[in-house]
Amino acid sequence: MAERAFDLAVRLTEKLGSLAYDEICLAWAVQSDLRKLEGTMSTIEGVLLDAEEKQANNKELRSWLRQVKNVFLDAEDVLDEFECEALRKQVVKKFHGTCRKVRRFFSRSNPVAFRLRVAHEIKELWERLEELKANKSIFDSLTSHSKGYYDDHDSNLKHVIKARETHSFVRASEVVGREFEKEELVDRLIEQGLHSLLLIKIWMANGILESHDHGNLELEDVGELYFKELWERSFFQNVQDNSLFCKFRMHDLIHDLVRSVAQDECFAVDFEGTKEISENVRHLSVFRPAQNVPSILDKRNRLRSIIEQDIEDINESFLQTCFSRFKYLRMLVLLNSTFEAFPSSIVSLKHMRYLEVSGNERITKLPDAVCKLQSLEILSVGGCVNLEELPRDISKLISLRSLEITTKQTSFPDNGVGCMKSLRHLSITDCGNLTSLPRDMSYLGALHTLIIGNCEQLDLANGNYQLIPLRLRSLLIGEVPRMVALPEWLQGAANTLRVLCIWGCENLDALPEWLTSFTSLRILDLRVCPKLVSLPEGMHPLEVKIEDCPQLKRGM
Repeated sequence: MAERAFDLAVRLTEKLGSLAYDEICLAWAVQSDLRKLEGTMSTIEGVLLDAEEKQANNKELRSWLRQVKNVFLDAEDVLDEFECEALRKQVVKKFHGTCRKVRRFFSRSNPVAFRLRVAHEIKELWERLEELKANKSIFDSLTSHSKGYYDDHDSNLKHVIKARETHSFVRASEVVGREFEKEELVDRLIEQGLHSLLLIKIWMANGILESHDHGNLELEDVGELYFKELWERSFFQNVQDNSLFCKFRMHDLIHDLVRSVAQDECFAVDFEGTKEISENVRHLSVFRPAQNVPSILDKRNRLRSIIEQDIEDINESFLQTCFSRFKYLRMLVLLNSTFEAFPSSIVSLKHMRYLEVSGNERITKLPDAVCKLQSLEILSVGGCVNLEELPRDISKLISLRSLEITTKQTSFPDNGVGCMKSLRHLSITDCGNLTSLPRDMSYLGALHTLIIGNCEQLDLANGNYQLIPLRLRSLLIGEVPRMVALPEWLQGAANTLRVLCIWGCENLDALPEWLTSFTSLRILDLRVCPKLVSLPEGMHPLEVKIEDCPQLKRGM
């Protein structure tokens, strides 16, 4: 736990140092308070590794470390206010900042009161840390180490981990290290049945993925690196590679380790009769047949993430309560829910990174207020078969990286999804009325993954699409009966496409010759394409997966 607190302290002190001269910080007149907070946090940071080494047989020290971690987490919530404000300013500037209507749409109700609240919270955090530092029986018994000690500590740990990589199990000591991301990976792996895309989304929402230590890699790429590393170290078992993602289960020993490490920070409810949840819980999972969910959440105002599946007593009133109580909520995943409308008060969740309501067959619309969530990185309304349309201002979600859509629309309106250059992952599924992709191709230029499935009326060639350079790496087209040939615009991904999956396309009879120019293509996954006869000759070496394509089998 101490290393995790140490890693969090390192990140926070770095952020505090950069914030001290930020224009928002100067405008709010809190730079002096931030410097004081940074100073005290740095002093405590210096003794955290020594505290970890001594905590095993010291109950009082373990309690002190837990309190330090809680203050650090609260500090991260408060500092996130500055990032939210910076994003708000970006949106106002981008979408005609001189327009009164736009300024009003994104304005705070009382900016003076807001700044006073943030200043008060920063001062309170400093006082809490000073109180912990003033605990002489604890603090004076700890040794403050130099930067060089931390570097040596890291080097030794990495050597130990490397030496044990071939083992079929993982010791607790092997997940101890300085890098915050690798520590926190374990904390979030409470659910045992997952797939890699979902896991990476959870890591993103909780700020675990850091790209600055990995060159120019995107966050999604960093997540894939972490997943592969954990897989190689036997954290996962029964891994099934499905071309685009991996399904897996967490190793039983690792699951037990996770529960031990997470302590009261994470909590899972999967039975009736749960009465109390620690006030320190920040990540909550609730699964059927859990009951009385609203009462379970009472006074748990520190929650950062909620995952619920198949819970019947979630209604608009419950959501209203959540939105007003959990102001630092970063992730809300409601799977197969049955509520019919989102309250517009969701606008208060400005820290929200991940919002999912997939599988809700009753919801008919999302409130326009969703488009004010400038921190939102992941939005999933997949399987919401009665969703009439997407919010008209969806392009104002400037941080959105992943979008999963099911809609009854016949086409995408202008100035909507097609304008979203921040998207890296787009999934369009179960859209029975949709006839074409967005006319504006801006979104295609930035996408890494595109999934199109079960769209009976969709014509991928419909529209005046220009041939532009693409960054597309993975493409899945499934159950699109009107597709008789791959769309011409795909040629723009000749240098980047790595995975091409075509599933259940009953009228596709041939692949184009230009596919032989795709130099990066590594996996071609063909399933249930009964009319497909042969592959283009001269394709680069790649892995070909063929299933239920009888004509193709005979042709090869």
